Amino acid sequence: MAVTGRGAGRSSQQDLGYMPIRLNQVMHGWADYFRHAVAKDTFSMLKPSECRTRT
Repeated sequence: MAVTGRGAGRSSQQDLGYMPIRLNQVMHGWADYFRHAVAKDTFSMLKPSECRTRT
């Protein structure tokens, strides 16, 4: 059975300079995807009086 898929069996042939760039792109993607949920959880831990803007 042949291995198919994106990048199958080619990881050792990747340019080492490309790997940190690609990893950075993936991590930024995950951070962008989850940032709203993290902000929601963070703000839900605050008391309502701490969320008010100060004038």
